[in-house]
This record gives sequence, C-alpha cells and structure tokens, in this order.
Amino acid sequence: MTVFYVNLGVTFILALMSKLHPKGKIDKKPLLFFTILIITVLTLVSGLRNGIGDTGDYKHLYELVATGQEIGDGFEAGFILLINILVCINTDPQFFIFMLALITNVLNIWIFRSYSSLFELEIYMYITSGYYLVTMNGIRQALAAAIMFGGTKYIINGNFIKFSIVTILASTIHTSAIILIPVYFIVRNEAWSKKIMII
Repeated sequence: MTVFYVNLGVTFILALMSKLHPKGKIDKKPLLFFTILIITVLTLVSGLRNGIGDTGDYKHLYELVATGQEIGDGFEAGFILLINILVCINTDPQFFIFMLALITNVLNIWIFRSYSSLFELEIYMYITSGYYLVTMNGIRQALAAAIMFGGTKYIINGNFIKFSIVTILASTIHTSAIILIPVYFIVRNEAWSKKIMII
C-alpha cells in the first residue's frame, strides 16, 4: 500500500509542477516534460507489478503463446494479435504487462492533459477513485477503455466514422467496447440540445 501512497504523492506534485512554466507564469496546459514524468511513474508502478488481480493469469497466457501452445477460444482477435506482436519482441511475461501498462497510461494521461483544466485533480482522481488499480486487474477492459477514451476528440468533433473505427478497434481487445456506439449519439444529442438552448 505504501507504493500507492508514494505514487499518489509523487504524481500529484508532478501534476502541480506541470502548470509552472519556466518564466514563472501559470498555464492551463500542463508541460510535456512533467506529463511524461507522470506517465513514467504510473507505468513503472503498474508495469512492474506482480500478484495484483488477474496479472498472473495474463502472464500465464503470454507464456503459453510464447511457447507456441494453443490458448483456445475466449479472447478477442485484436488482443491475441497484440500478444503475438509483443512475443516477437520479447517473451518475458513482465514485458507484456509493462507494455499494456504503458499503452493504457499513455492514452489515459494524454487525454487528461488535453481536456482537463485541473490536471492535478484528474491525476489525483485517477488514482484515488480506484481506476488506476482497475487498470492492473481488468487488463483487457482497461486497455479497451483507454482506446475508447483516446477517441474522445471524435465525439467532440462530431466525427462518427472515426469514432466507429476506434470503437471497432477497442472491441477487438474487449467486445464490450461495441456498446459505446450509441454513446456517440447520446452525447452529441446533448451537445446539440445545449447549443439550441443557448440560442
């Protein structure tokens, strides 16, 4: 538990520092350097973990693929493809966990950086709400959610085709992502309703 408290403290301080520019002025957009440091800290803690949730099961799955054994059904094609690509780079199961942690945290933190006016609060909530811990337990779900989160700009910009492509990509990691297609229309409908009310 100490690791989580230290992780929370370090990333929160880094997020606060990300608003302080060298010339002393405070800017809403977090500095890239501190954003990268935050991603690094979160990824190191998440990627080097052992024994949290279903981490052991995913390591075992990776070992089966690395040794050429049949893993059977039950996993989406995109996820299996990702495993096969990573196995070609490194057969160590910890490498697999680390790479998924990296992808998930990069997508999540980058979106926080892009759309949040209170970056430090986003980082604080990311950890204290339990979602950061969930990324270490429901690995496929968290990866699919991070991919969908990365597609946020397509909802904002009203680009249904690109949002659909992101959704289909995420659904190859975890099929539950496909249920987010209707979310596009719900969110866009609310956005248009607010614009009409303002007029």
